[in-house]
Amino acid sequence: MAFITDEMARGMAEQMRQRATADPLFAEDCESISESMPFVVRMAEGTRPITCECCGVLVTAVPEADTRSGRPWRWECAIWEAETARKHTLRRCNWKREHTG
Repeated sequence: MAFITDEMARGMAEQMRQRATADPLFAEDCESISESMPFVVRMAEGTRPITCECCGVLVTAVPEADTRSGRPWRWECAIWEAETARKHTLRRCNWKREHTG
């Protein structure tokens, strides 16, 4: 089994920072993945996808639990992007509206 060293992690983080600086789409992917990471979602239990009225992305209401709150998880309904399984935050919606379609 191979482990990543602190030096390797710093190098990868710097490469990602440089790419994000040069590539806005990559930067947005990193940001939206980061926003979605703390949550567990039940996509299979989501509603039928509809189009977001602001940005045009297909969204669905699904049960989500914030893993940062500890156990037992508290399930709440939230809006997630149906095609990417990413949390549809106001920041993300505004970015989509400004940069797509």
